[in-house]
Amino acid sequence: MGKVGKIFAWMAADLARARGAAGKPRTVLCPICCRSEFLRNALETHELTEEHIIPESLGGKEAVLSCKSCNNTQGSRLESHLSGAIAAEEALGGAGALRSVVNAGAATVRGEVELRLTANGTSVIRVSDKVSNPSEIRRMQRALTAGIRKMELEVNLGYVPARYRIGLLRVGYLALFRLLGYSYTLSPALEPIRRQILEEDPPNEDVQLLSARVPGLDSAMTSPFAAFQPQPESQVQAFLVLAVLRRAHRHTFAVLLPKPDLAPEAVFRNLRYAAKHLSKTGIRVVA
Repeated sequence: MGKVGKIFAWMAADLARARGAAGKPRTVLCPICCRSEFLRNALETHELTEEHIIPESLGGKEAVLSCKSCNNTQGSRLESHLSGAIAAEEALGGAGALRSVVNAGAATVRGEVELRLTANGTSVIRVSDKVSNPSEIRRMQRALTAGIRKMELEVNLGYVPARYRIGLLRVGYLALFRLLGYSYTLSPALEPIRRQILEEDPPNEDVQLLSARVPGLDSAMTSPFAAFQPQPESQVQAFLVLAVLRRAHRHTFAVLLPKPDLAPEAVFRNLRYAAKHLSKTGIRVVA
């Protein structure tokens, strides 16, 4: 049957269960836009494509199926910002490089700069001759040798923060679809989340509150993603998704998503409360 065939089979069976449909499952619905429905032959025409829950560039292996538009257009755009944000974090910590412009005297070098913290607490800026103009590097060397000690460094972090946050929201959404199926993603509470992921609505300012880095769990996570519910007494109407993204290092992120019984107009208000409550009280979860 093959990998994508097996994914099609469980998605089709799950969609039939969610709809209470009788008979042999025949179709799947794109779980991101929830508008495009496909028969199995859509795998051959590539209208239905393999969609990694965590991007492949960040260590993702588990996948679902989504329509070509959601995968190739919107998916790749958000993935680039998510990957760029993690690459920038690693580079600022000394593992990787940042696209930069370095000015010293009359010399300007455009390329990648590595920031490496040495034992005595100073940083080393390393300009790569593979991506810089060699004549400009020589000019910079002459300027420094002549006594110029002032350098200007302009760093391009390579991502847009708002899209980076939506990229994390998308990872959490797909992880919950894989764990809970269509009965969750087809609930009205998920419509405002989808509209943010698809960038059909203006960016909601609360999206930046819905994801956070959780460094203490980087070595504790044994699966690529998991979902939890805060303890009932907290009155938090949200799921907490933990996902591990990898480049040079492991990075664990927490993403908040709504319970399915919330009214659409109350989703972001409740998630804002959940984010602020958990930031004050800490996280106690049950599987």
